[in-house]
Amino acid sequence: MTEMESDKQRWKLQEEQYEFPYHHIPHFKAPEVPSLIRALRWGMEYLCYQHHAIERTRELNPRSVLEVGCGDGYFIGHLGDDIPVRHGVDLAEQAIQFARAFHPEVAFDPVNAARLDDTYDVVVAMEVLEHVPDEKLGSFLEAVEERVRPGGRLLISVPTTVIPLKDKHFRHYTWELLNQQIAAHTSLRPVDHEYIYREGHLLRILRGAVHNSVYVLRSDTLNRLLWKYIWTRARFAGPADGYHLFATFRKS
Repeated sequence: MTEMESDKQRWKLQEEQYEFPYHHIPHFKAPEVPSLIRALRWGMEYLCYQHHAIERTRELNPRSVLEVGCGDGYFIGHLGDDIPVRHGVDLAEQAIQFARAFHPEVAFDPVNAARLDDTYDVVVAMEVLEHVPDEKLGSFLEAVEERVRPGGRLLISVPTTVIPLKDKHFRHYTWELLNQQIAAHTSLRPVDHEYIYREGHLLRILRGAVHNSVYVLRSDTLNRLLWKYIWTRARFAGPADGYHLFATFRKS
């Protein structure tokens, strides 16, 4: 191996490390209080409804997908390279910068969906409607409907009234409320809806064993078992205990 080939190999190894900006993992939680990890208490819940949406979207075999309110691009970035057109839009420019860094193979733009011209087989709004003020909700839904091709689908995920309303949210949802809003502002027709992720007593114990206010347990085995339990036993729920409502609508 020549010196130039060796240099290129070293550079490739370094470049592959930047799947995530690992230098930002160690940080100071407070002055002189360093932390070597970043952990989300609700991380398993997040993975559950995100990957449920990915599975449902892929079942439709779309050629093009638009995510409105894509944030830092987790959903659209993990949807799969076999979908030719993947596009994410969000009004938060910083989020779009992260999305572009993490998923350079996906098209991301910091624009309002109403400014787009293209239409898509599937349009997805993941945990977005709860952030839209009442006075802007109608125009938002109208703009989203315009991006759906005739015969295409709109997939929506929203938090339910089972969980307390967060300060940053305008509302949480029941199926009746979501269906009423879609019917009032669009011509889309409901196809089906599901309640995703329930957290019973056993799951709270299991999750608390991995992540609590005292420690975060780094155990691949325990995390694997916890994820298997969530995906097979706690993924599907009902209106009385489901944390997230996932609904599909069709454009005629």
